[in-house]
Amino acid sequence: MVRLLSACAALAAVLFATQACGQTIFFDGTIGKAPVFGALSRDGDNIIGWYLYPKYGKQIELQGKIDKAGAFHLDESSFDTAKKSGDFDGRLASGVWRGTWKNASGAAPLAFSLAENHDTLAKLTGDFRCAEKHSDKKYGYDYTRSARVTFANGAVTRLDLAQESKGQDGDTQQCSIALGDLKRVPGRDGIVLRAKGDEPDQDMQHCTIRIAGTANVLYVSPGDIAENNNDCKGANDVMFCSPRANWGDFLIDRNSEKCGPAN
Repeated sequence: MVRLLSACAALAAVLFATQACGQTIFFDGTIGKAPVFGALSRDGDNIIGWYLYPKYGKQIELQGKIDKAGAFHLDESSFDTAKKSGDFDGRLASGVWRGTWKNASGAAPLAFSLAENHDTLAKLTGDFRCAEKHSDKKYGYDYTRSARVTFANGAVTRLDLAQESKGQDGDTQQCSIALGDLKRVPGRDGIVLRAKGDEPDQDMQHCTIRIAGTANVLYVSPGDIAENNNDCKGANDVMFCSPRANWGDFLIDRNSEKCGPAN
């Protein structure tokens, strides 16, 4: 979320000519036969976003252009290195992005089909619990993360998110947030939860949790890319993170209930 936030703010984007950048369009589909999930935002003919393969959970940056007829070109690159790794050429029609994907190594191109995901998760029922540990070798931090999200016919009845990062120098930063800190607010896609007492027009820190999903994965994202200071570090005089900590997004496998970082 932190990486997409900076790009989106730079664009001051209006999604698909009518919606604010925070109303990011999620999508899911396939590249070749491989399932993918991601998000796109648009400002005029400019597009930014990301996608990932649920099997790996690593976000891949997208940037490109789209014309009035729906023809588009997107370059993909690593968020870590900014090195180009492939590109997409295709056309948007009736909410479906179709075309051909090529990787930078020159392998045979693959067809892709990505459908905009407007699922409100209204029928979702289940208790999803997961935990994971990973290391960021580039910055020298070890992360411990856990999530529990419970649904009953589309209602969120429990949510607990926790994250701890520990540096090689012993510096430890923590983030945590629970359903009792939040209230549900209207949202076009998925489920949107906002910190109690937090209003968008207030000059303060903000916190919004967005939950989107497919038949196989749930994507839980602390923060709203449309609002200044909406990084879920705090809201309404409540701290959800240590001063230098930053949330990462959660990707939960709905079948195995395993989770991992989605950034």
